[in-house]
Amino acid sequence: GALWFVGFAVVGTVVSMGVPLVAAARPGLRLVRNPLPDLAETMKVVLADRTLLFTILGNMHFYLLVACLQINLPDYALQELQLTSRAGAGSLAATATLGIGLGSVLAGRWSGGRVELGLVPLGALTMSVGLAGLALVEVVPLPVPGGWARWMAAADGGMMQAALDQLLVHGLWAPFAACLVMGIAGGLYIVPLWALLQQSAPAGQKGRFLAFGNMVGFLGIALSAVWALNRAGICGA
Repeated sequence: GALWFVGFAVVGTVVSMGVPLVAAARPGLRLVRNPLPDLAETMKVVLADRTLLFTILGNMHFYLLVACLQINLPDYALQELQLTSRAGAGSLAATATLGIGLGSVLAGRWSGGRVELGLVPLGALTMSVGLAGLALVEVVPLPVPGGWARWMAAADGGMMQAALDQLLVHGLWAPFAACLVMGIAGGLYIVPLWALLQQSAPAGQKGRFLAFGNMVGFLGIALSAVWALNRAGICGA
């Protein structure tokens, strides 16, 4: 299992070498020991600019939602879908992650080289539909075509056939489809917001505001942890 992670890290390192080098925007900028004054200045600019403020809050909302889903999806899969392993339960989160990647690619193509904010409400609405679907869908078994089953059994020793059995025979296709839709919608939602943040940040200081947006996003992740602890009764104990 660990070799897979090492392999992905190596592949990522090799691929990153193809990223073109660009000149530093502010090569004379020095690293400061106390970041609080710069943080306060950045926050002051964000609070005075409605575009920056609501863009960063929208990013925070996305991080909060994704973190809450990551906490809850495994338990949902084990308790509601009756999956028998944590790996199988984690496949729901993996499906949503795959959807985010697909949605990000779609957002890039549909934007046509500009910041297309119309994708944000579309993504938010579709995420809501996916979440509602995840809560309301029922397990609906479907028959597996005999030709598919024989081909998959011969292709990889039965692993693909087992996955197909889980999706169709055991009726798990509906919740997995809801997770995929939710992920695609997430990609449509978040890509235009990050593009708008880069566009709206002051020239020469874009890195600072992107970092601030990330910091606020991780605050959303921290809030999801507080919510989970409160739900488990730990914070109130």
